[in-house]
Amino acid sequence: MKSRLLLAIIFFGLLITSLAQNNSLSGIVRYYNYWNTPMDDSTTVYLMQGSSAIYQTTVDINGHYLFTGIQAGNYTLMASSTKITGSINMVDALIVMVGSSSGFPPYITGIKLKAADVNGNGFANTVDALAISRFFVGQISNFMPPNVPLPGNNKWISETFTIQIQANSTYTQDLKMICTGDVNGSFIPY
Repeated sequence: MKSRLLLAIIFFGLLITSLAQNNSLSGIVRYYNYWNTPMDDSTTVYLMQGSSAIYQTTVDINGHYLFTGIQAGNYTLMASSTKITGSINMVDALIVMVGSSSGFPPYITGIKLKAADVNGNGFANTVDALAISRFFVGQISNFMPPNVPLPGNNKWISETFTIQIQANSTYTQDLKMICTGDVNGSFIPY
């Protein structure tokens, strides 16, 4: 009787072990500037499903993150930060003003274009350039309402990626972040 019970416990343990997920996802979070400065431990990386954070982890001092034991499924990978922002200036306002009327330079795409859209309405235009100018001279302290029209952008913008996790797999995906308003990516986070 004892040997059957012991055998059943061992079998059950092997079954649980075989069902465990050995999936991992890792990468580096960097600021979108010339130097690709690593974001440090004030930055959190999320695996989202819909609007829910299913997994989250904090990056280390070199910007590295690691998720282990992830259940198979589809996720959105993104990051957020509580770091101080900076280098939001008149050069950024000028890029947005000129770019909105004559076309943005080729290096203003993706999250840099989202950084230009400080009021978050889906368009980077002279209203955004004015808000960046007002921020630079200290008339407004952020790009959230009531300082700018709805909906407004948070301080940090992250790349987002759709990640499909499959059983017993290892994935690598780096992320870039930028301050809202730092269109030319001149800031060096500290």
